[in-house]
Amino acid sequence: MCEKFKGLLEEKYFIDKSNIINDFNKLINRNSEKYVCITKPRRFGKTSIAAMLVMYYSKSIDSKEIFDKLKISKGKSSDNKEKNNEIKQYKEFQGKYYTLYLDFSSNVFSFKNLRSFISSINSKLKIDIEELFPNSKVLKDYDDDIVYNLKKLYLETDKKFILVIDEWDYKSPIKSLQIKNAIIILIF
Repeated sequence: MCEKFKGLLEEKYFIDKSNIINDFNKLINRNSEKYVCITKPRRFGKTSIAAMLVMYYSKSIDSKEIFDKLKISKGKSSDNKEKNNEIKQYKEFQGKYYTLYLDFSSNVFSFKNLRSFISSINSKLKIDIEELFPNSKVLKDYDDDIVYNLKKLYLETDKKFILVIDEWDYKSPIKSLQIKNAIIILIF
């Protein structure tokens, strides 16, 4: 994800949309705003925004030099008090979270059914957890239930993390992953 966003910065026609992070920062630590869904038509930059969010929030990526050159570092509000708060939050939240990234469109052609698709996502998640928390007890009794694993991880570490799910509405060519299973995918 880091390389994807860095590549975007080098494009001839890069449009700085980093101010959207201000909106996400305002939602952090609010109990009522745990889930955010960005819905836009295809080719409107959702994956680019996902890459930017992972790079900005991730503890494992030093992105200060990159984001200090973008609009996010200057705040977006016309009200000075609000703008100063945005700049404060920009510094406060940058690089402070464990981030997990899932792409529901990757390698979807290699799966025969929903169960194998979700199992693959769970395996990738386990690899991410191993990298972030190599001594985690969650790894010893890792379960097939992704939500259960994430809850156990939070209870064990008391660390908040940001889960970015890209292409959650991807239209799979596999019939068993469509319509009747769409509810299962969105709930999980």
